[in-house]
Amino acid sequence: MSEADQSPASKASRKAEAKAESRADAKSAGAFRTIGEVADSLGLAQHVLRFWEKKFHQVRPVKRNGGRRYYRVEDIEMLREIRSLLHDQGYTIRGVQKLLREGGLAQEVRARATGKATRSKAVLIEETAVAPVAAPVPMPAPVATAVAVMPEPAEKADRAEKTDKTEKGDKAAKKVYSEDLRQVAMPFDLLQDMSGMRQAIKTALAELEALHAELAARQSG
Repeated sequence: MSEADQSPASKASRKAEAKAESRADAKSAGAFRTIGEVADSLGLAQHVLRFWEKKFHQVRPVKRNGGRRYYRVEDIEMLREIRSLLHDQGYTIRGVQKLLREGGLAQEVRARATGKATRSKAVLIEETAVAPVAAPVPMPAPVATAVAVMPEPAEKADRAEKTDKTEKGDKAAKKVYSEDLRQVAMPFDLLQDMSGMRQAIKTALAELEALHAELAARQSG
């Protein structure tokens, strides 16, 4: 979804998330977050996080004394994915539950969260590590300039063909995944439309019965 298509509420939540993440940078990688910090990070109210916790069992914050909630990296990543599906992509709660339960989305989000935590730890270690003192480097002896060997035309064509096949394969995989997501969401939208049609039919039948009773009363009178 492009930035122009996003609702004002979605844009506001993105800005709040960016500010909260900049404040949370001081915490160590993988540290637990309170419900207030997570709510600020995602641009959501705290009661929304509690409601989603009841609807999506994949979100499992740690509860300590007094019922205080502490969210792990995988919990925050799961909440971010749920918010995107509900607010940005228009899924229903049941549709998101089905994706997390049957579509393998929960495993994908956990893997992404694990990778993000690992990268954050690596960056933190790299930033806090003391750089070793480099020993004096002796001046290298003069080396004859090497002449670059240009690849043969056949080798260029082979590389271009492999690159083209890889790009086509990636596009095909993305297309299949998008179609699967749409197929999962369609039945729930169709059920909602059918429910509205049933209600409209019941209302029309009630109006017809009232009109029939009125006509019968006039004829008998």
